[in-house]
Amino acid sequence: MIFSYSKTGSGFMDAPVLTYVGEICEPSLRGILISYSLQFCSAGFFLQCLLGSVTTWRNVAFISLFFPATAFLCISQIPETPMWLLSKGRTRDAEKALCWLRGWVSPEDVAEEFSRLVEASNNAQYRHQTETKKTEANSHQGNTQSIVTCPSSRPPVPDPLVELHSPKLSFREKARDLLRPEILRPMLVIMTMNFFYLGSGFPAFKTYMVLLFQRIRVPMNANWASVCVSSAIIIGHLVLMLAVKWLGKRRIALISIFCVAFFDLAIAVHVNFQTAIEDAFGASANWFLFSYFIILTLTVSFGLGPVPWMLMSEIFPFRGRSFASGICAALYYITSSLIAKTFLSILNLLGVPGSYCLFGTVGMLGFIYAYLYLPETEGKTLEDIEDIYKHSHRQRR
Repeated sequence: MIFSYSKTGSGFMDAPVLTYVGEICEPSLRGILISYSLQFCSAGFFLQCLLGSVTTWRNVAFISLFFPATAFLCISQIPETPMWLLSKGRTRDAEKALCWLRGWVSPEDVAEEFSRLVEASNNAQYRHQTETKKTEANSHQGNTQSIVTCPSSRPPVPDPLVELHSPKLSFREKARDLLRPEILRPMLVIMTMNFFYLGSGFPAFKTYMVLLFQRIRVPMNANWASVCVSSAIIIGHLVLMLAVKWLGKRRIALISIFCVAFFDLAIAVHVNFQTAIEDAFGASANWFLFSYFIILTLTVSFGLGPVPWMLMSEIFPFRGRSFASGICAALYYITSSLIAKTFLSILNLLGVPGSYCLFGTVGMLGFIYAYLYLPETEGKTLEDIEDIYKHSHRQRR
């Protein structure tokens, strides 16, 4: 029950936070700042493991109340994103929000950026109105030749002081919106990448790593071994922060997935021949095995784990972003809960070697998928990313 409550809280939090960060960042800083926000998640996990090693779980739960309460007070002081305010016709508030987000500057200092945001908002509304007219024409006249068209392919550049307003979509319209290529295709990419992350076994391993470490006889106290693993998560996210602008998300994901598959298989082989390896290398053999888990943790935290969430903050068009992100986050947490519930059954059925052989096989399939279908989004504007999925499903740039 407690596990379900924690998953529910995370599901409410993750998608809105990452979407917010993605909308307020400049393209050149988006990857770094999103990975920076993920770093706090890994720091929280480390703190929970550390506290769990020195006190009871009840005390850990009580101490943990401080952090969401503090976060609630802090979040209540930040403004809505300028793009969201523009979509609601609140242009003045959007300008004030942008000034606040850029460091309490004057409107003149953000005039150029604000004009681009207004133009992007106006373009999104224009596309929505055009698609609505086409749909209405098709439904009334029954053929594609009678589609209503507009005299120009793009709307005029708007005056930043003009109050814009995007009509509120009904739930049915939002659901139909999910079938647009620029939403459906990135949703499939994110859900598939999350599947390969969950299929790597790492999320479930984090839940049961103390029990697993006791089972495979790691050469230290299992609780403190979990602290070492959580420290490796922090290091992995830190490396991601430093490398994402240089390598890009696509290359990072490919490196990470390949290493995850390799070390999953290495763990499977080592545990399968653990007795023989211990006879050959003595007590140091189990240190080798423990190092495999540490390196696996580093490589997962470097790419396969955070990259889908980073993409979720930027890969969807503004219209439909919150709805699509919420669906992806909900499906992730539902699947994560199911895998966590069945992880011990899989271990008992296949054993540790068989289970990690399965995880490694899933990782190899994930590498092939990412190579074929994962685009590079680092440094691109949100409109450029939308165009990638609007015009082509397979992008290897």
